[in-house]
Formats: sequence, structure tokens, C-alpha cells
Amino acid sequence: MTDSFVETNDITIQPNDVNVPYKFSFYPCTTPISNDGAIPFATNITSHTVTAHTAEGFNATSQLIANSLLDANSITVYLSYPAHGADTYHLTFIVTLDSAAIMEFDYNHVVAVNL
Repeated sequence: MTDSFVETNDITIQPNDVNVPYKFSFYPCTTPISNDGAIPFATNITSHTVTAHTAEGFNATSQLIANSLLDANSITVYLSYPAHGADTYHLTFIVTLDSAAIMEFDYNHVVAVNL
């Protein structure tokens, strides 16, 4: 699965990390013909879901994601160290826009480690 977030560092979570907030912003394009944003010009996110999986396909959503909140075009995801343990996880964001369009974004950089 391709990563939708360019030039992004890993998020590292460790045992005892609980409800650590990470903010993901989805900026709209600046003009109707530009391609400089994550979502189309003059649109806003109205709803979202965030899921988490390992590369092997293990669904870790209920273990890794404590909560997620939408604020304008930003989604704050609260991560906790998963019971599944040390692994690399990817997040999938499904957003619904006020235009009724549905878009998917992938973030492949959540690393749970035992330090």
C-alpha cells in the first residue's frame, strides 16, 4: 500500500504509551485547477474513519487507536501501544467530504517498539 503522506518520519510508540495524540492535516487545493492539496479546492471533511493494520493484514484498530477526532480538515489520532506488540503498522484514513466524495489516505509509518 502506497503512503499518502510524503516525507514523513516514523511515529514510534513504546510500551506504556496511552492516548498519545498525533495530528494529520488534509489541506484543500488553493485553486480549482491546482494540485497542491490533499483534498479538492473549497471542500471540507465532514466525517472520517481510521483503521490500523500490520503489513501481514492483522487488524490492530481496537488495540492501536484509542480515539480519533475531526477538527476542520485535521484528524487527531490517539495512539496506544498495542497488545499485538512490536511491529510496523499502517493507518488508513477514509474521509467523506462535504461534496459527498470519499477519499482514502494511507500512513505507513507507525512503529511499535520495545525499548
